Amino acid sequence: TRYGIAIATFIERELKRDSLNYLGSYYQARIEEASAAGDSAEVSRLSARRRRETTAIQARMDAKAEECASYFEEYLAMFPESRFSADVLVRLAQLYYDIDKNTYLDRVASSGGEEFVPMDLSRTIELYQRVLTNYPESEVEDVALYSLGYALHEVGNQHGAITNYRRLLNRYPDSPLAAETYVRAGDHYFDSFVFDSAMVYYDRVIDYPEASSTVFQFGLYKLGWTYYLLNDYPSSVAVFAYLIEDTEKMEELGLGRGSAMVEEATEYIAHSFMEQQAGPGVRMASNFLDAYGRPEVTVAVLRRMGDFYIEQGYWNEAVMAYTALLNRDAYSGEAPFIQARIAAAYEGAGDIPAAVQAREALVEAYSRTGDWAVHARDSSRFAEVDSIRAEALEQAITYHLSTA
Repeated sequence: TRYGIAIATFIERELKRDSLNYLGSYYQARIEEASAAGDSAEVSRLSARRRRETTAIQARMDAKAEECASYFEEYLAMFPESRFSADVLVRLAQLYYDIDKNTYLDRVASSGGEEFVPMDLSRTIELYQRVLTNYPESEVEDVALYSLGYALHEVGNQHGAITNYRRLLNRYPDSPLAAETYVRAGDHYFDSFVFDSAMVYYDRVIDYPEASSTVFQFGLYKLGWTYYLLNDYPSSVAVFAYLIEDTEKMEELGLGRGSAMVEEATEYIAHSFMEQQAGPGVRMASNFLDAYGRPEVTVAVLRRMGDFYIEQGYWNEAVMAYTALLNRDAYSGEAPFIQARIAAAYEGAGDIPAAVQAREALVEAYSRTGDWAVHARDSSRFAEVDSIRAEALEQAITYHLSTA
């Protein structure tokens, strides 16, 4: 009965955590909608309401943590060696982690950042160690190993953290925590600049497609990033392309993993083709993207390549990237502006005649009565296009007058 009361209180608190997560996601979505609509007053109102409601729930969770911990302590005092002891110790450790972490954060806030405040998770660490020592091969051993590793990482004991992560992966490769543990272990080596070892751990995340969206996508993202840092650009491109493809397939099935990292994935694909030395970057990117068969990714990557080349002063490469983009997306609303960037790139390269020709092409191809205007999928920027056409025409006339 006492165990049941303690567990019921623990579950009640976890339900409040679910409510907290739901509220956070709900308000974030509404805030993003209001922000996209340019309604700053609504953004402020929603932000204040989110803060008020989540703070209230967090306060109730904190109170429940203390209450629940007292129930578990009472149970352990009365039944120190029951069949539930390992489970109780793990749950108690989780509660003490939340309690002591909140205490630490309060102390940091009180210090105003003026002094170093150590984090004390000794109660949590001691309880997980008791589970591993006194209840080997219990049903919660994988949880204890992961959570002990995490707590040790928090207090700066990186060797202890990776040791426990490895033990979990060796003993419980099918644990629900395995995928996240591979990410944590990969992060350990990544943060230590040991990228070869980081790659080995991140690569194993692919074996767990059933993992949560956050874990799976983050693991893929870090794997692609690691390949990039190792100068293995083909592998980097392959992983980031897989990340994009996985996101699309899950969204089609209504099981969206979320697309927070897709934009960064396209940037890394662009950089990978720019950095590789096997051949001309734009040509190799174009060949890959045409075979990949996702026009929106093709547009995003080629646009980023052109912009990155412009920023770095690689003018000829920028022209090639933008030209490849226009060849594949001739009627987009951005097409006239891409043509203007081609002219700017020629001018940056010092090829003024070519810049003038590009501006004359801009004037001719993007009038309101031309082929582009008839087929354009976005007519909302016609006024802007008229403006850059007029500027391009003036520049072209000025050039011809100066060379007459």
